[in-house]
Amino acid sequence: MSQSVLTNLLVTNRCDLRCGYCFMNAGASGYIYEPSIEKIREMMIMGRNERPMGSKAIQITGGEPTIRKDILDIVKMAKELGYSHVQLNSNGMKLAESVEFCQALKDASVNTVYMSFDGVTKETNPWIEFNKKAIANLREVNLKCVLVPVLIGGKNLHETGKIIKFALENMD
Repeated sequence: MSQSVLTNLLVTNRCDLRCGYCFMNAGASGYIYEPSIEKIREMMIMGRNERPMGSKAIQITGGEPTIRKDILDIVKMAKELGYSHVQLNSNGMKLAESVEFCQALKDASVNTVYMSFDGVTKETNPWIEFNKKAIANLREVNLKCVLVPVLIGGKNLHETGKIIKFALENMD
């Protein structure tokens, strides 16, 4: 008897960044994948109805899910359909722009933000200042964040210890 530990739900393949190592190859496919809200509801129900046991946790992912204008509705729908844990996978750009948006995500019942964080210097992580601002905004609204580095030899592997140190310094 088992279940999906974390259902990953792709809500868009659009992204506001172009990271060469993107495992989703976001924005490079030549077409836009963005299911309707009705289709997303159908997929969420499918996850909840898995047998022998329905999924209880969901990660809303992409591309960059915060690009969707209806992202708050998608989060609320996950909770309404019975997901006890809603995680949002994000590069943090929109989170850095607005503490109000971070509060809206929390109010919509996001439990955790799963945020890209590939280094502690501009050389390894060109968006480090955005990451820091996103962390500050999330901290202000008490929304938890998991830092997610992609480690690549010759690019940022040498900063692994510094990434861990940064995470420990921001454990709250």
